[in-house]
Amino acid sequence: MRACGIMFHHFHDEKKYIKSQGSIDAGELEMMIKTYKLRGGGDGKYDLLQASEWRDKALTGALKPGDLCLSFDDGLKCQYEIAWPILKKYDLTAFFFVPTQRFEGEAEKLEVYRHFRFSKFQDIDDFYQCFFEKYKSSELFSAKAEAMLRSEQRRQYLREFAFYTENDRIFRYIRDKLITEQQYHNLMTDMMIKYHYDQEENEQNLYMKEQELEILHTAGNIIGLHSHTHFTSLADVGYKRQKLEYETNKRILQEIVGGEIDVVSYPCNSYNDETLKIMRELEVKIGFRANMEDGYSSLLELPREDHINIIQKLRDENCGICE
Repeated sequence: MRACGIMFHHFHDEKKYIKSQGSIDAGELEMMIKTYKLRGGGDGKYDLLQASEWRDKALTGALKPGDLCLSFDDGLKCQYEIAWPILKKYDLTAFFFVPTQRFEGEAEKLEVYRHFRFSKFQDIDDFYQCFFEKYKSSELFSAKAEAMLRSEQRRQYLREFAFYTENDRIFRYIRDKLITEQQYHNLMTDMMIKYHYDQEENEQNLYMKEQELEILHTAGNIIGLHSHTHFTSLADVGYKRQKLEYETNKRILQEIVGGEIDVVSYPCNSYNDETLKIMRELEVKIGFRANMEDGYSSLLELPREDHINIIQKLRDENCGICE
């Protein structure tokens, strides 16, 4: 494996945090860490590094194949309460990429919607069926939209992410390409009302607080940009909106941690040349993608492997610790 980050999002337990698509528990995270730490230094195949060491080696061109770091997107409370204790147990630090809309009094809606999907529906396909019916019965659906759903562009959308199901990709194509940000919020709000979902009550348990980010920063973890609102298709909105998103994100995070923020991961892997220009203007030194595709050499487009693929890889290798 070439040098890369390992990307995490959601964690579940038996008490507070529900199991959802792609989530793992503390034991699975610990299995991954133990596996790579046991392999590192022996046969030299892998080396799981502290966040600061991985960053420094990247900046000096000293990363070697198998140099790995851990990264956590979205600033989720479950990462602090489930993953952080495991990192401390193994004396590890990581990158934490954090949206900031909630620190200005408004919850970042993506995680609220995710919690709604997995708390109110039997499974994710049950939710998708209801969403597709809601969309197709609305005034937003047209003959043009129907044709686009049948298009080759739609069939190829997000194909590079092998862990997405067909319904995952259809849902994201509608959300990201066929309707506006506000139209998506309106559809989801209508559905949450229909299913009696208490948005305000639930969002309090989804995100880290400022104090928790300060603790992570003080302990040596690296806090990074992840846009202000976590809009899922930032590459489509133009330079001005992107610049505002990342400027605001940087200002708020620097006020919280009391230090410079110069790393980023791109929400939903949505970025373009304008995004990279903005990163250089903001003096961001390192940026992470959300895939392992070849053909990138910039420090602003470093690769990451999703933890789902890592777990499957370890199981396929039949290492005893993964059983």
